[in-house]
Amino acid sequence: MSWPGRGESRYISVGYVDHTQFARFDSSAENPREEPPAWWMEQEGQEYWDRNTRNSKNSAQNHRVSLNNVRSYYNQSEDAGAAAQITQRKWEAGGDAARYQVYLQDTCVEWLARHLEKGKETLKRLGPPKTQVTHHTSPEGHVTLRCWALGFYPKEITLIWQRDGEDLTQDMELVETRPAGDGNFQKWASVVVPAGAEQSYTCHVHHEGLPEPLALR
Repeated sequence: MSWPGRGESRYISVGYVDHTQFARFDSSAENPREEPPAWWMEQEGQEYWDRNTRNSKNSAQNHRVSLNNVRSYYNQSEDAGAAAQITQRKWEAGGDAARYQVYLQDTCVEWLARHLEKGKETLKRLGPPKTQVTHHTSPEGHVTLRCWALGFYPKEITLIWQRDGEDLTQDMELVETRPAGDGNFQKWASVVVPAGAEQSYTCHVHHEGLPEPLALR
């Protein structure tokens, strides 16, 4: 990212395993360092974090150079395809493309397996959602039924409103699954119904952590 009007760029990198953040670096921090948001990553020694901090600082510098290069391409009225080709040729000539390929195919896979093993207690857990339905009546007399699923893990979940057993997928407002800030997730789905008809509607919740799907009113 670049700050408007300041000519500075901000570099942020984050690492995720199964939707759980395990590493973070922010170049704008007072003392920029690679940090372990996940408790199980604290098992890694200081050498690991020092090495990754150096790598992240190098990446931040490289991205600043790349950002300036992209600016120069567009200042020369290059189209997006031409700019991408220039970058590709530079990567190939400097051996960057081959290094990235080795990293993705070998190093990255090796570390992914290691992180999965260290974090298995967290990453393989099943946390069922806490659920409830709230009612909000509008001045016009319609009722918004909102089905909440809170504090669940893993991320995959299904919320479906039904009326008398018929899915209302097209009539629902459904938000994307969101991080709850504590390693778990949250989501809601709502439907607007006529006042007095609330008991005809049920919210069905499917999640791996539930022994069986829930039906809520």
